[in-house]
Amino acid sequence: MEHLPYVPASILWEMLSRRDLAAMASTSRLLCCNVEPFLYRRHAVTRTYSAVMWAVETAQLDKAETQITALSTLDKVKQFCNLAPGALDLCYRTKQTRVCLDNFIRRPTSVFGRGFLWGVLHYYTPLAPLHLAAWKGLDTIVEWLLGGGANVNTSAVVAPLCLAVSNDRAPSAVLLLAHGASPGVRQDDNDSLTVLHLACEMGYADLAEELLAVGSVRADPADLLCYYNRYSQKDVPAIVELLARHGADISDALIGEFLETSKWRSAFALLQLRSCRDQISASLASDLLDQACSSVRSILWNTQDVPQDAKRMIRQLLDMGADPNRGQLLWALSPPNFSAALTLLPHFLEAGMDPAAGDLLGETSAYDRSQDEEGASAQLAVVRLLLRHGAPISPATRGDALDALMNRKTDGRSEWAYKLCGVLLEHCRQMPQSRHRKDVSVFLGRVSHLNKRLGPEGFDVDFIEVMATRH
Repeated sequence: MEHLPYVPASILWEMLSRRDLAAMASTSRLLCCNVEPFLYRRHAVTRTYSAVMWAVETAQLDKAETQITALSTLDKVKQFCNLAPGALDLCYRTKQTRVCLDNFIRRPTSVFGRGFLWGVLHYYTPLAPLHLAAWKGLDTIVEWLLGGGANVNTSAVVAPLCLAVSNDRAPSAVLLLAHGASPGVRQDDNDSLTVLHLACEMGYADLAEELLAVGSVRADPADLLCYYNRYSQKDVPAIVELLARHGADISDALIGEFLETSKWRSAFALLQLRSCRDQISASLASDLLDQACSSVRSILWNTQDVPQDAKRMIRQLLDMGADPNRGQLLWALSPPNFSAALTLLPHFLEAGMDPAAGDLLGETSAYDRSQDEEGASAQLAVVRLLLRHGAPISPATRGDALDALMNRKTDGRSEWAYKLCGVLLEHCRQMPQSRHRKDVSVFLGRVSHLNKRLGPEGFDVDFIEVMATRH
């Protein structure tokens, strides 16, 4: 077999399967050397199971030895095969690669991010080696493929550059752009969406900065900023800072739009820009505070916790002169979220909020059967906080505390009345008599009157205080 002329040997090899050829080549080094060129010429560049695609699939970015092996295989392809222009674009990925890549792309995003890519790759076109190498960030293999005639602007719906950007492969993206890659995201569209839009949507600030530095991707920074706010599911302040440095116009309405989409860190980064600080008046800060409170209310429909970034934003707006009395908006939820009010109210009170405005104590002291034990505890804590900052005991609060005590029950509305009355009595006792306001005197007089009205039994003040200390 080793001494057969080339022509009869090639005819014989045509009749054997690839597995048989591999088994035969493994029996002799000389036979392997004779068979290898034929195998590469026949199987290196094929639609499926090609040596080129195998090399790209097995190479890993974090394992140098796999890249060395892949490049060795590709060098043999170059040695034994006459690569025609576009031949490398006909080597498609295997089913295993499709599954691995699809599982990553399936993760949801908006518009044309990974969701769009998954639909394109799964239903429209297979991956050529350049697609997969760009996705994996294999720069040396990308360069080899481009040198071997791979089309940087393949006719597929999605280009290799789009895959490199979607997986945050900056060096590969820059390399593809240097070889003339089109910056558009969709190969079959004429819209203005570029890979810069995709980088901003995915939250890749470093990649976006490199793409801007290259200069071959043209996009309006203001348009990129609006696009990032509208479609990105990530909150990356570095994106905002980058686009602002490149000349994006920061308008008052834009900051409100960032608050509306609950991108707290990005909105905070905008406020830190000197250009924004100079143009934000107290009136504008108040309007932004309204928008921030509205966004917080939207968040609280799904969770009980106020994000830390939202707290920081509210403090910043108050420091910039926003009207602290806008804190009344915290009571706009139905049912009210007293845990959130307890978290945010101190910032408004410290900034000078008038606790007497709008009878917030009266709204807080009302019995709410929908509140669980934790919610009722937070409700009483808000009552204490308002009293401590000078909120008067209004007739509504007096009624909530005293009217339900007549039946002396210890559940439902009566239980809440005992606890509320205990908090009010505690507040009155801690206040020096010389500083008693009219509302305090009226409340204590009402307690004394009801105590006399009940006769010998009177109020069990100790019992009331015990009920209050439970919360």
